[in-house]
Amino acid sequence: MKPGLRLGTFRGVPIIADASVFVLVVLFGVAVLIDLNQSGVSGSSQVRGVAALIAGVGIVVSILIHELSHAVTAQRRSMHIREIRVFIFGGYTVITGEPSPVDEF
Repeated sequence: MKPGLRLGTFRGVPIIADASVFVLVVLFGVAVLIDLNQSGVSGSSQVRGVAALIAGVGIVVSILIHELSHAVTAQRRSMHIREIRVFIFGGYTVITGEPSPVDEF
């Protein structure tokens, strides 16, 4: 198993965040902050900063929810899930064994 920050478990499956996920949070947050500043959104800079941070964390949470749906579907098809990983380019669910064509579909 590659190193990473263990975020917890879901149905007994470890959820691991690669260090690069923090880069994703910062990059997405900065992009949102720039957009908020350029669009003239009212509010203090602290409020815009918090909104940008929430957006950065939100993108990672949405990736995690997507991967959790893969894990739930695989478990319903009686497959074994080794781990769920999130990183800067998205996430992946490590499923052991060879799925059938129906399972792939």
